Amino acid sequence: MKISVMTFPFHNLFAADDKNIVDFLQKIQAAGATGIETMFGWETKAPASWKCLCDTAKSLGIQQACYDVGINLIYTSREEYSDISARAKNQIVFCRETLDCGVAMFYNSRPPEGMPYPEGRKIFGEMMNELSEYAASYNVKICTEDFDPKPDFVCSADTCLEALSYAPNAGLAFDTGNFLIADDNPKDIYPRVKDRIFHVHVKEKKEVAPDAVEKPQKSLAGKCYVSAPFGEGNANIADCVAMLKTDGYQGWLSVESFLGPEDAIRGTAFLAKLSK
Repeated sequence: MKISVMTFPFHNLFAADDKNIVDFLQKIQAAGATGIETMFGWETKAPASWKCLCDTAKSLGIQQACYDVGINLIYTSREEYSDISARAKNQIVFCRETLDCGVAMFYNSRPPEGMPYPEGRKIFGEMMNELSEYAASYNVKICTEDFDPKPDFVCSADTCLEALSYAPNAGLAFDTGNFLIADDNPKDIYPRVKDRIFHVHVKEKKEVAPDAVEKPQKSLAGKCYVSAPFGEGNANIADCVAMLKTDGYQGWLSVESFLGPEDAIRGTAFLAKLSK
């Protein structure tokens, strides 16, 4: 298994000073990371910082592990379909030809108001299937994640598998923290989804009392969660990594931290130790 770090939580830090980019990449590399996971959109919002990030990573020998593309793949007309398909395919080309990256993750799909969720999952899955067939010619794998900002759409094991049933060649970015918001224990549902895993996001969340913090993230059942240091929450990270290791997973474990750069660096070292 290989370790990467998701960079989007640190865009503001990076934009403040290029030195922060260099310092961060050097530190995660020293902790055991050999890749970064970048996000669609930042190359236009902060082109100078984006260039510094990519150039510095390349100079250090840090690979592009996964490219995150936030395009809603659900459409209601042929015109919308044509636009979405073209934009998504352009990002697949960018993933391979500009980033030399072999995995693209499509997230943030959601049905419009009034569309039944099963219909939305079908449209989403069929579009994922189309994109996976297109991406194959670029040697890029397509996946989606259990997406917790919309936990009742595609976030539980059941709903992820339902959507992916329409996309036999697409896969899952298994996010340890996000499953909790759909009230799935990642350790328990891993056996059900393991054959569809293309990529892994390692995120820690801890259950807290409803009045413990001002704005906790609530699960579908009303449980309250906050971000936590790696290994100190309810995401069963060590167990999940052990199962991935036993099953011969050779892909990326990508650190996702919202507690600051030092937590991401500690998380990198934590995963490097677990994955040995």
